[in-house]
Amino acid sequence: KRNSKSKLAQYTLDNTTVSYVFNRGTSRSPEQLFRDNWNFNGQLRYNLNFRNVKLARPFKFTENIPVVKRLAGLRLGYTPTRISASTGLSRSFDESRRRARPDGSGALIQQPLQQTHLFNHTTNFSLGYNLTPNIQTSFESRTNFDLSRAGAESLNLAGIDSAAIRPRSTFDVIKGVLTDTLKARRITYSENYTASWRPRLNNISFLNWVTYNATYGGSFTWNNSPRGSNLGSQVSNSLT
Repeated sequence: KRNSKSKLAQYTLDNTTVSYVFNRGTSRSPEQLFRDNWNFNGQLRYNLNFRNVKLARPFKFTENIPVVKRLAGLRLGYTPTRISASTGLSRSFDESRRRARPDGSGALIQQPLQQTHLFNHTTNFSLGYNLTPNIQTSFESRTNFDLSRAGAESLNLAGIDSAAIRPRSTFDVIKGVLTDTLKARRITYSENYTASWRPRLNNISFLNWVTYNATYGGSFTWNNSPRGSNLGSQVSNSLT
């Protein structure tokens, strides 16, 4: 949606996008008795860019005070340059069974049900902020949750299909997580941040031929160990 008349809608609906894709398939072959699968991806995203960054002069009152009057011209930003946030769900389920195969005596042996279930929830957040006109900073974070176990329940079958599962409704899973009756497992978390400084040396007569730019960047990553491995998490940092 674009060009809303309401100011509230301009800052909310006009900057929000929703996407959803669903696929379903079914097949069979000389090797497989059947194979059914489905998957979907959905995302809700909000992105707001500020065209005019607001700056304040908190030390303006010092412009007539000796020594510290140079602080009077310092301008600090009090609004971000951009804000972006998103949340998404991706889920897939694949179920198949091979055709029965004869044993040594010629009797047909039923093959076990084969199932694959993946269910992930991701969140992203990013922020851009100019501390001053010459100092720009940014921050980004991303979290990934595994909902595969929360999104399935056992069929309680015996025999070769004793491990068979049935996917829970996506809405039931979301409700269960929100009401704390189901647990989402955090898989990864990462964040990145940058800061850059570009002084306006052209305002200084004897340095107007010089350009200078300093950049600092860092990142942090946390990875959970595989479920049931009894291993600790992995953490890494980097600075540039």
